[in-house]
Formats: sequence, C-alpha cells, structure tokens
Amino acid sequence: MPDPFTFLKRLTRNNCTFLLHRAAMRLGYGNRLQRLSNRDMFNRPEWFWGQSPVPRLPLVTPPSTDELGLSDKKRLVEDLITSFNEAIKLDPDNSSYSRLWATIINRSANGVVMALIQKDAGALLSLLERMFPLPALWGIGYGDLGLTQGDRFASFVILDQLVGLAECLGVVRSECPEQGEIGYAFVDGVEKIVADIEQKLGIKIDFPKIGGSYGLQIGDRLLDMQTPSHIYAAHRLKVNLARYTNESHPSVLEIGAGFGGAAYWFMKQAKAREYVILDLALTNVYQGWFLSNALGRDKVALYSEINRGIKVGDKLVSILPTKSESHLAGKRFTGIFNQDSFPEMPEESVMGYLRLAVDHLDGIVFSYNQEAYSPVGHKPQPWVHERAQRLEGLTLVSRERSWLRRGYIEEIYQKK
Repeated sequence: MPDPFTFLKRLTRNNCTFLLHRAAMRLGYGNRLQRLSNRDMFNRPEWFWGQSPVPRLPLVTPPSTDELGLSDKKRLVEDLITSFNEAIKLDPDNSSYSRLWATIINRSANGVVMALIQKDAGALLSLLERMFPLPALWGIGYGDLGLTQGDRFASFVILDQLVGLAECLGVVRSECPEQGEIGYAFVDGVEKIVADIEQKLGIKIDFPKIGGSYGLQIGDRLLDMQTPSHIYAAHRLKVNLARYTNESHPSVLEIGAGFGGAAYWFMKQAKAREYVILDLALTNVYQGWFLSNALGRDKVALYSEINRGIKVGDKLVSILPTKSESHLAGKRFTGIFNQDSFPEMPEESVMGYLRLAVDHLDGIVFSYNQEAYSPVGHKPQPWVHERAQRLEGLTLVSRERSWLRRGYIEEIYQKK
C-alpha cells in the first residue's frame, strides 16, 4: 500500500484527477480565473503535487528607475499622441482590428484611447507610467491579471516559463511526468536556474523597471509575467536566423509586437542592424513608450518622426502602424517574425502580411503561434499553416512544438 503522498502523485497523472484539479481551481477562483490563466496554470499540473514544491514567491512592484527623465517623457508622450492620430487616419474604419481585438480594446483600453484622441498629454503620461498593471494591457501583456490572481498564480506562470527556457537551453534536465521527481529543476534554487540561463545566453535577465512593471524578484533581477517567454521567443528567432542565413547583423520585421518585449530581448541577444515593428496604432503607443524608455529615445523612431523625414532604418528601431507599408519600399529583411497575433487578426490581414513577407524577405519567416480551434463570432481564427500553404511564394522548411507553451507551433518559411 503506497503512502498518501505517493498515491496523490500517481493520481495527478490521471485524466480524471486533472479535471478535478481544474474544477477545484474554478471553484476557488470563480469568474476571476480567466481562460488565459487557466491555460498557463495547468501547463504542468503535476507541479501541484510534486515532492519538490514549486516555490511560491512574492510579487513585487519595484520603483520605476530604468527610464527617461520627466522632460524627455513629456516630449515622448507628445510624439506618441501625434503618431497615433496620424496613424488612425490610415485606417478610419478600423478594418485592421479583428472582432476579438475590438472587444478587448472597448472593454479595457478606453481610458488610453480617449487620452490619445483628446490629445491629453497629462492623462496619457499618467497611464503609461503605470501601464503594466492596467487592464488596458490585456492581450498584449498580463495587465492586472497577475496581481488579481496572486502570488501562487504568478509564481507558477513565471517559473513554468523559466524552467521551459532552461530545458530548451539544456541547462536543466527536461522534466518527464511519466517518471522521476517533479520540480527537480528547483533543487538548487531559482537563482541557480537564472544564473545558468544568463551564462548560456550571455545576457542579464532583468526586466526594465518601467511603467509600473511587476513580477518576481530573483536576487537583484526582476522577472515580469512574460520575461522568460519573450527571451525564449527572441532566442528561437536568433537560433533560426543563424541556422538558415549567414547574416551576423540581421534586420528584422516583427508584425504585431505586443508591448515590445520580444523585440527588447532580441536586441539584447543579437547584434541587429535594424528592427522594424508593424502593428496597430494603439499598440504602437505601448511599444514606443516601453522601447524608448528601455533602449533610449535616440534609438527609437516613431511614426510621427518618419512622417517628418526620418527614414525607416535610420534608428535601431522603427515603429510603424498598419497601412503604412509604403515606408518599407525597397527594404529587405533577414527575418520576418510574428508571435501570438496572426490567429487574432482578420483573415485578409494575415494574407496581406504573408504577401508582404514574400515581397520583403531575404531570409526566413518565423511564425510562433497557437493553432487552436477557437471560434470568434462562430468563425474559426486563421490557421497560419493553412494560410501560408495558399501562398505561392513561401515554402515550409521547419515545424516544431514550443518548449514553453502547450499548443504553440514554431514554423520556419523561406521564399520559394
């Protein structure tokens, strides 16, 4: 007769128990347990019963320090307002917004949108200085979800990503739920995992203390809710660029870039010649704020500056709104990258971006997206794999599962 601990550990590998766990968490968290947290929470359900428990670390919100001075912030906000209002003229009917994104923005980002439309620089500055804990960042970051779900949820999400990154890099054993100790990666502590990852990648893993960023404090490092996953995506982009191209100073076009997290960590890991972001006008505002504060205002070109004569590529980073592709005329990119957002776009937008990739590609297209059958308004989201097959100009050369996220597929395309 096994002891109670061994019995519970065996039970956790049973589908019925998995469903009971799921029901119990739903009961405990109620409606606050969103589908997003549900996915991440049960990526490694065996961690709930592992002999080496997953550390429950406190969430911290350190003072913002890695940022511009107040006068530079005010000038940046004015440029962001100008960029936004010039960008929305390109798409007055909001045709670039899928039904999903329109719903998210209407529900959670009205304050930011109104400050931009009314050109209220003071209100916008106040919002951007505390943007990371705002519901406005839902779908772009975790917003206030990490804070409302608490330390246990945040620890699980961040550490799950961290261990997945460490497994990908080969600095810890890859955990197998079929046998062996659960949570063994933590045997020497979380700081050891971070140190080994840093040594392997040659970078310091410390999320910039900007915009009210919050997360786990590991030694003197801050890991926000997406730090390991953004480092992972940037690493995979770098690895695949090295595998399929000979370019030591790559140029990258990222289509849909969230708040700029993956872009930031790519430029920490690779000697990029230039990095161009093409995204919705509202999301450009978050990217412009984060990257200008994190990298320096002199390294980031906003749409308003490009309209004033700065060329795409004159600065390390160029941030463009959708429908402004004419500014890419004559540009060629070593890598064209999308994560998370192709399935959330209108189908015609996805096809348009894939055609754009064919026209501007000198290397690889890297798609890092989920493929779930998840209808919005009774219509399935676009499936990148299927859409790319329709295009004459692209050929699939690699298709792999993500090390970090269940249901996410990493695909590499080259030009035919």
